[in-house]
Amino acid sequence: MGPLGEVKPTTPPYLASLAIYRRWMRLRLDGMDDAVAWRCIADELPQSARRHFSRGLIAGAHSQGALTLSVPIAGGASVTRRLDPALWRLSMHGRWPEVHIGALMTSYASTPFYPHMRPAVEDVIGSAAEGERFAAMSAALHTIILRTLSCEELIPALRRLAATDPLRLSRLAHQHSAGLDAELAFIDAVARKGPAAIFSLLAPDAPEI
Repeated sequence: MGPLGEVKPTTPPYLASLAIYRRWMRLRLDGMDDAVAWRCIADELPQSARRHFSRGLIAGAHSQGALTLSVPIAGGASVTRRLDPALWRLSMHGRWPEVHIGALMTSYASTPFYPHMRPAVEDVIGSAAEGERFAAMSAALHTIILRTLSCEELIPALRRLAATDPLRLSRLAHQHSAGLDAELAFIDAVARKGPAAIFSLLAPDAPEI
């Protein structure tokens, strides 16, 4: 935090996990806005773990193990250790946008909802450029998630439901979390469940960030 409670800018992690999004949702239900929630999550991380902001896990195709998609950051490890993710700049080493777009398509093309998200996701990742702010790309992917789930419209209703009927909320969380891996990118749940994936964020298990 800055003077007078000013929030230092930060960014969502790249393809943040379901576990991290569950933490984000708990903070949102507690009344935090989006920027403050991500700042809180970033501040909870030890400095040495900041490098994980540029990595996401997705399901491998054909029942293969999870795939790690890493975004190269200009300056490498020395930058990711020293600087807040909001200050990182992209490197185009290894033509990673093509690799990431291909991996997401291979893993999720047959899911019910990824084809609807695909144009927006590919536009964001495919337009990445050398020296661009990592935060701009990662925040744009987060915005796609928010829009797909109608999060900003539904969070007030979820707050009311948490206060008036927590048992129903718990049942919905259990129902829509079945079969999901909390370590995988939340986009995995959205690709499989669409707007109903918002209920998977209500599971009470404590995430490992």
